Amino acid sequence: MNTHNKMINPSQSLDDFLVRRANSAVKIWNKVTGRSRSELSTLLIAAGCSVIAADSFMYPKYAIKPYVTVPEMCFVTAGLAKLDYELEKEEIKESENNIKDSNVELFKSIGKNFGVFIGGLAGMMIAKSINEKNPEISRSGFLSSIGFGLIATGLYITAADSVPTKNYISKAYNKLSEYVRGYWKR
Repeated sequence: MNTHNKMINPSQSLDDFLVRRANSAVKIWNKVTGRSRSELSTLLIAAGCSVIAADSFMYPKYAIKPYVTVPEMCFVTAGLAKLDYELEKEEIKESENNIKDSNVELFKSIGKNFGVFIGGLAGMMIAKSINEKNPEISRSGFLSSIGFGLIATGLYITAADSVPTKNYISKAYNKLSEYVRGYWKR
């Protein structure tokens, strides 16, 4: 097959790259902590929402007021965590029954596309904060862009493949402690 004439879609190449990185991140997270993909996604989304809420407290003149932002971010975190948990349950059911559910794939696709949108928003916010003359507005925009970037990463992680949980660090710790106990019993 002649690959020189093949057109490369840059957005698809970027998407493929990001999906591979998300899958790698989930595998590393799982091997290190023994936790699932949905826990990593929820952690990133909650961290992003917390940063955005903190921004509203630190710079109330330039951000949405805290009494609006904090409940809104709690709602976003709880809603996305619940959806991600349900998605992971469906994925486990799929893998046990060797079937593919189109609803799961649709939700992953929507989450990934929404993550791209939020990531673009974060990029625009950071570009605007770099060019801003007022330092408080610049810092507020920078904080918000970090928050939105974390949320976008969490949504992209949602689209990653679930892997069976493994926890190599606790296994290594248990083996080492057994070895040390056996050594001291001699």
